[in-house]
Amino acid sequence: RELVDRESLARLERCISDSVRAEIYLYYKLRFWEGLTPAEISRVLGQPRKTVYRFRDALNEVVKQCAERLGMPWR
Repeated sequence: RELVDRESLARLERCISDSVRAEIYLYYKLRFWEGLTPAEISRVLGQPRKTVYRFRDALNEVVKQCAERLGMPWR
């Protein structure tokens, strides 16, 4: 089961990386791989926090679309 879950996550990440602009993918990596907070991401990217939240919203929409495309449950 763990192997299947890892493969599913890998497919989801590939879908995300293929579906978003570079800065949104960077937000994804900083937030979910590096564990940075929105305030920290704002400083790292030199973007206002409002822009970082737009990246979050855009990423949420792409994750939803990718999950649906891959037949994964979504909330």
